[in-house]
Amino acid sequence: MRRALAALCLLLAACAPQGGNGNSDGPAPGPLLPQLAARQDRVERLRLRGAGGRVLVSLHRERGEWRLAERADASADAARIAQYLLLLAQARRIEPKTESPAMYPRLGVEDVADVDAGGHELELAGQGVDARIVLGKAHRATGHSYARLHGQKRSWLLDVDAGFDPDPRAWLQRRLLEVPLARVERVRIRPREGGDFALSRRDDRFRPEDAPAVAVGDSLAGDRIAAALDGFEVEDAGTDRGRPASRALEFELVDGATLGIEVWRDGPRDWARISARLDEARAQAWARQAGKPGLPAAARAQVAEWNRRFAGRSYLLPQELASTLMLDYERILRGEPAVAAP
Repeated sequence: MRRALAALCLLLAACAPQGGNGNSDGPAPGPLLPQLAARQDRVERLRLRGAGGRVLVSLHRERGEWRLAERADASADAARIAQYLLLLAQARRIEPKTESPAMYPRLGVEDVADVDAGGHELELAGQGVDARIVLGKAHRATGHSYARLHGQKRSWLLDVDAGFDPDPRAWLQRRLLEVPLARVERVRIRPREGGDFALSRRDDRFRPEDAPAVAVGDSLAGDRIAAALDGFEVEDAGTDRGRPASRALEFELVDGATLGIEVWRDGPRDWARISARLDEARAQAWARQAGKPGLPAAARAQVAEWNRRFAGRSYLLPQELASTLMLDYERILRGEPAVAAP
């Protein structure tokens, strides 16, 4: 009987997780990345790898702005990145788990070089920051992540869900423009098929310039087009391959800047490219009218910034926004069809 009890005790001791001073590999419970607490703003690169070592998401800073390599270096969502880095800086190891490579797949913390790896490896680099973390599965009860620091055998349960979204689109800066309707003076529309026309503010709304006000009636379709730059959001981004546009819209702003949106259909969805230019004569006239001689320089800087951000890239439009930008002349006059009451 004593021998059986002794054997049972030895078996339980062998199966129990080792932590604290008994941990032969890795630190005791505590912060996952102690060096990150005071250095979140020094991180310059985040790279996520999946099974087979394939790079899934690459984020890097360029002149202080986060960019997404998988989307033609389009602007990334800096606020979301900062939020994730804060979470990671506060993440703690709370429960030691297996240090046996044979058991890693159960937690998803095996080396991602394995083609069947179930987790992801996140690499962080920057001034005073150099870390690689294997982010595994979520704990069934709490949803918190299993994780293992690169080069260490011991795996851990964290006190947070530290999962890093492997879809590049999740890290894209989706809101590209915020130009209030009050800044829009005119919208010139050039369809590939049909005649060109322009919208400008008359009375209380944007109307086709060649149509009498009475012809527009109560239609607000012109306002919808003119307001499209206020909260202009996209769903995806890529490299601009120079596809011919089915429609070009030029939004002339009161300060002399013009934002151009060219739209084309690719499969079932619509994509767009964005460009900007400055009419110096209109900019100077606006500055004189406002009594602020520095306005043209500010407009010039804004146009340069827009072109720096958007040149060489194309953007997938949400369907509602695409429908608005593609409204034809007759629909602008008639307005949107009435919705039948239930």
